[in-house]
Amino acid sequence: MIASFLIKDTYSGDPSDPLSLNLYVYCFNNPITYYDPSGHWPQWLDNIGNTIRDGTIDLIQSFWNDPEETLNTANDYVSLAAFVTGVDDTQTYQDMKYIGVRVEGGLVNATNVTKGTIKLAETTGEVGANFVAHTIVSTGEAFGIKGNQKFIQAVEEKRKEILTGGKALPKAIGQGIVDDFKTTINPSKAYDYFLNPNASLHDVAEYQMSAINTAMIAVPTAQGATAVVKYGVRAIEKATAILADRFGTQAAFAGGYGNVSWSAVDRAMASGIENTGVSFAKSLQGGSSARTFGTLKPNEINFSQRTVSGTVLQYTQDMASGIWDWSRSGPLRVMKRDGQWVSYDNRRLMAAQNAGLESVPVQFVNPAALHPELPMTWEQAFLKRFFDKRNIRIGGAIPSSGLNAQPNILPARR
Repeated sequence: MIASFLIKDTYSGDPSDPLSLNLYVYCFNNPITYYDPSGHWPQWLDNIGNTIRDGTIDLIQSFWNDPEETLNTANDYVSLAAFVTGVDDTQTYQDMKYIGVRVEGGLVNATNVTKGTIKLAETTGEVGANFVAHTIVSTGEAFGIKGNQKFIQAVEEKRKEILTGGKALPKAIGQGIVDDFKTTINPSKAYDYFLNPNASLHDVAEYQMSAINTAMIAVPTAQGATAVVKYGVRAIEKATAILADRFGTQAAFAGGYGNVSWSAVDRAMASGIENTGVSFAKSLQGGSSARTFGTLKPNEINFSQRTVSGTVLQYTQDMASGIWDWSRSGPLRVMKRDGQWVSYDNRRLMAAQNAGLESVPVQFVNPAALHPELPMTWEQAFLKRFFDKRNIRIGGAIPSSGLNAQPNILPARR
């Protein structure tokens, strides 16, 4: 028996197998042991490959059509194997089962959400196509053009179907929201999800999706309500401040700010009447006599940070030359802490000290009032600045009563 082909093998061989490079060799020169009818890939390997391919396709299709049922079938085989091997009662198996079912629940929900998204896109496309078709038909009829009656009838029937479904949609969404909320707060279902290692895949997936849907509704709703409340509180606070400001500026002597320009206020301060007309009966600062707006000497105010930007130099020049407009910049916002006034506006305070101003306009902020630009109270805003990492990095947190020493000027960024 000749252990070679009569003509060259169409398979060119494998460089890692030198014997295969001889295109006349048949079955590694061993025709008694091996049989190769084609000279190519063995048929049994092709059969295995085809089986794996077809099985994988069937598994994917089955999972896509009904992910819960597919995973339940897989879980049955796993449970049977665990029972046969005797590991079904071990804590490790129970822990793995607990985690695995919840991961599977996530897969089920992710698949269903994906299918729902695709269905929504298809429905949107159908609605759009029907709208275009209905518009064309309506336009044609308006101009006396009669189209294909079967087409027109199909368009109208689809339109009625869409309108009927659209009317039922709000009720279905509302009922879904209610059902999800009930499932989420159901103690029994919550217990099964969080604590029961033997909870079914259906119960786990149902609770996961209900909780996610509820959170998607509840969180934005709560955030919106909070924003409305904060906006209302800030609006009331601002209106109150404006009212108080107007009350102060209508006094006989111009000691506040508002309708009176700051140059007039400066002249009033120079005349020694700086505190007239701005005192209020009750204090917002611990019960002592206090003012919403007024004036203080710059050297009587401490700083709330250790560094300021270089713009303080231009501020100083403008204040020294008298062109600084306090009506545009607003007053320094100060709070009394441990018996000492501390400013929130450090650059303007430092500029006023260096420009030699005798007094500056100030707003006495209420520690419990909301900061106008930050989601916190003035007390929290001052503390946040005291413990800013830049302060800590340079010399530590700012003391409660602030710093008497002026901040360092940061070099300009290049």
